[in-house]
Amino acid sequence: MKSGLTMQNRIGRPLLASVLLSTAAGAWAVQPGEDGLSLGAQFGVIRDDNPLLIPIGLDDAAAFLNQPKSELTPQADTIRYTQLSASYTGTLSLQKLGVSANVKDARYQEFTDLDYRSYNESAWWNWTLTDRFTGRLAYTKDRTPVSLKYETSRELDLITRNSPEAMLAWALTPDWYIDARYVPASSSHTLERKKYLDNDTTEYRYRLGLKHPTGYGGGVLLRDNDLEYKDPSAKPPGSSIDSGYRDREMSFYANWAPSGRTRFDGKVGYQSRDHNNNTERDYKGGIGNISASYSLTGDTDLTALLARTIGGEEEDVNGSYAIHRVATAGINHRITPLISSYINWRSEIIDFQNNLINSVINIDNRVDHEHIFAVGMAYKPHKLVDIGLNWQQDRRTSNIQYGGFKQQQVSLYLMLSY
Repeated sequence: MKSGLTMQNRIGRPLLASVLLSTAAGAWAVQPGEDGLSLGAQFGVIRDDNPLLIPIGLDDAAAFLNQPKSELTPQADTIRYTQLSASYTGTLSLQKLGVSANVKDARYQEFTDLDYRSYNESAWWNWTLTDRFTGRLAYTKDRTPVSLKYETSRELDLITRNSPEAMLAWALTPDWYIDARYVPASSSHTLERKKYLDNDTTEYRYRLGLKHPTGYGGGVLLRDNDLEYKDPSAKPPGSSIDSGYRDREMSFYANWAPSGRTRFDGKVGYQSRDHNNNTERDYKGGIGNISASYSLTGDTDLTALLARTIGGEEEDVNGSYAIHRVATAGINHRITPLISSYINWRSEIIDFQNNLINSVINIDNRVDHEHIFAVGMAYKPHKLVDIGLNWQQDRRTSNIQYGGFKQQQVSLYLMLSY
């Protein structure tokens, strides 16, 4: 990093900020359970007020730091991206198979060294042996920009993840079921000085649940995830990462559909992380969420969600982990049989915990507030064609100086399904 300045790389933001837009765009593709081919294209423009999160006001210190003002003055930038996608789902007797792929190309107008190309490709087979014994085999490979929770210099880093999956489900009775899921995964970084974060993970998940024909269900969930770094000895001086850690979760989940227009889903549980050696970075706490959906009329649907999670990146300088509190709300409305619209809102409080440096110098932990607001419309000129236009604003405020940002994006997409 230059002259000791910590600059947070914001390349992950176009990906993260487009979550609501991607969800809306996918709503008009081939629906789950239906066979067919879908082809899609999305074009977007993102305006970022400070891509490198350079502290405002440091331009006067340029001479002292022996750096040009351009290196220390916040500069807005425009990112243009193109995303192409294709998927196919088919049925063979009782078997369901599918493949999908998408690629996203993002280009910065000024900071061209942050240009990236991400992708996701997957194949899956939902198999059925008998009406009581089913399962799933899948493989996913993706490459995405680094998370916002990493503090880096102005260098591009992409994470490539390979993730096979196997799941078995057995209906003990018409109402009760058990299932088990196994996901070994491997992650690697493209940036050479971040390769010490390359890791292998192994996750097991088990559920015992109930599905009652009257509209309610629930069960208990156990999850165990073990992560090991491939070469922990390669970590740089001052790094606090361990050789690995273990995440465990126990939760109770439930769902209830009192009518054909209303549904509730929820989960409450406990999660912990134990490190191999650095026990001062361990954490544990309660997690949970509750969501509701209601069909106000035949043309208007309402959704809402409240959630609390804990977690964090191992190399986050803001703390060992963070408590996330999330609230979302959405409205989907069909204006005419051919025109649909939506409004989505999301608010998240990220409360960083256990910052060892802050505890020594006695300053408050970092707390961020992130807000996303998105609106969009879709038009179906043909039964095989969907066209959509979306706008989204992503804003963050923080209790630390220069911790906020604002980003806006507009996107247009075209989807063909048959």
